[in-house]
Amino acid sequence: GQVVAAGARAPQAVGEAVAFTVTSSDGGFAAMTGSYARHCVVKAALALRLPATLDPVAAAAVPIAYLTAHRALFHVAETGEGDRVLIRGGSGAVGLAAVHLARHFGSPGRVVVGTASAGAASAAGEQVMRFGATACTTHDHEAVAEHGPFDVIIE
Repeated sequence: GQVVAAGARAPQAVGEAVAFTVTSSDGGFAAMTGSYARHCVVKAALALRLPATLDPVAAAAVPIAYLTAHRALFHVAETGEGDRVLIRGGSGAVGLAAVHLARHFGSPGRVVVGTASAGAASAAGEQVMRFGATACTTHDHEAVAEHGPFDVIIE
C-alpha cells in the first residue's frame, strides 16, 4: 500500500510504498486494523519499505514466503549453523526464501541443496543457485541422494 499519514516518530514518509505483515510476536491482528479495507492502521515497525523496482502485488508475497521459510527452518526443524539442508521445491516462493535464509544464517561451508523440476540447467534451477544453493538438482530420488545425507529436509 501507500502511506497516507504517519506519526511523528514513524520512519516511513507519506506517499511511500510499503507492505506489512503481522505475526503473533508483533501482537497479531491486534497490532493493526482493516487489513481488507481501503485504508488500515499499522504499527510503523510492521511496515516494510518497498523498492521502486518491486511490484506491490509481488511484494505482498515476500513476507509470507520468508516467514514460512523461517518458521520451517529455525522453529520447526531447529536448523543449526552447520546442518546440511535439502529444500525440495526450491524454485517456489517459500523454497527460494528457505534457500536464501539457510545460506544467510548458516556457516560459510553449509551445504544447501534445492530442487527444481529440470535441475540446475533450467531457469528455475539457475534462480535457486542465485539465491545461494550450493547445488540444484531434479526432484528425482537418486539425483537428490547424490548430494546427501541431509540433517534438515524442508518439503
